[in-house]
Amino acid sequence: MAGFYIANAKSSGSWVRRSIFHISCVVGYDEAFFTFHAIDGRVFLVFDLGKRSGYAPWPQSIYLGDRFPPLSELVKQWPREWLLRELTTQQHQETCWDSSNVNVFAGEFRMRRDEVLVAELVRRGLDAGEFREVIDSPNGRYLLVPALDRAQQTERYSALIVDALHRYETLPDVNHRIEPRTKAPIVWSHLADLIRVLPWRGGADFSDAIVQLIASNHEPEAALDYLDRRFVSNGNQATPGLADRLAKTMVPAGWEKKRDFLVGVLRAQESAH
Repeated sequence: MAGFYIANAKSSGSWVRRSIFHISCVVGYDEAFFTFHAIDGRVFLVFDLGKRSGYAPWPQSIYLGDRFPPLSELVKQWPREWLLRELTTQQHQETCWDSSNVNVFAGEFRMRRDEVLVAELVRRGLDAGEFREVIDSPNGRYLLVPALDRAQQTERYSALIVDALHRYETLPDVNHRIEPRTKAPIVWSHLADLIRVLPWRGGADFSDAIVQLIASNHEPEAALDYLDRRFVSNGNQATPGLADRLAKTMVPAGWEKKRDFLVGVLRAQESAH
């Protein structure tokens, strides 16, 4: 909350009202957030915008409580075991936040906090066992591969990512998703969640594993979307023979057209090179 002293409130009234309207339009806040207060004969314009109005320059997610210093600096001093424990526990201890206050934002608090922890572990490097612990943690399948991609480390861990894909295709939630009737997000399977964050702008190419998933009828929609984003939207060069392997792959009814379209794009790429 902040405010301005208005030296001549009576003569400045129309200017102040116009300014309030302009500010409320720019930052997207209702005029009700701006109020006048008289204190000891002086008039103040008081406004309460909160963190969101200054979100762009904010050094980290507004959902994180550790700010001075930022959590990303604090975790550099944490032992590796502590980082892994924080990530893999199902719910953080109350020292992280008061769960009675965060209400519906608890999931976002956890996600943003885990994002920082995962980035720190990626910076330090992971062995095979630690990689599995992180990716199997509550938010690991959403956060680990994007963190590796930002650090340009996906090639280094590509075999472990493929191993996770094959492990997740054995889970009972494959090909099942929950579409809530409210505005809540769709709940995807573990496998679909992981496919959806695979790097498609560049970096490590997982198309061979993806075609295997399509052939097994394991999340074919997400798998075809990966190929579309990587080779159609971003124009990456496919590995030789991918078009032929995809053309021979059976897909569920209704997805033949998309498969054939992708095959055509891949073959055009091959002929151009």
